[in-house]
Amino acid sequence: MIAPELPDSQLGRAPAFSILSIASSDLLESIVTIYVGNLSFQATEDDLRDVFADYGEVKRISLPIDRDTGRKRGFAFVEMSEEAHEDAAISELDGAEWLGRELRVNKARPRNEGGSSNRSDFDSKPFTSNPL
Repeated sequence: MIAPELPDSQLGRAPAFSILSIASSDLLESIVTIYVGNLSFQATEDDLRDVFADYGEVKRISLPIDRDTGRKRGFAFVEMSEEAHEDAAISELDGAEWLGRELRVNKARPRNEGGSSNRSDFDSKPFTSNPL
């Protein structure tokens, strides 16, 4: 992408918005990923690919590993080529028993929507001084 020429009066100023960042955020919003929870620790990427391939082309699989223990964390993310295939896999596999576990399968939420990684709870609380 070629940046537009700016008049000398605007050189050094930050642009009001970035076309590149808008295009990037639109692209990221269009990617829907499946969250697979309560996953057996024995499950591999190949196992997941085999199961989800029954519903369409699997584009990518992420099977997170705990960096401290080196063990699988018991969940995965699966990205498929079409949203309709993802929807079919979710409706068929959510609640299904696989490798001795009842799977939890749904659309993954963006990282900032879930869990304790949301810093807004901390940002709204004032810091207090150390009484020591």
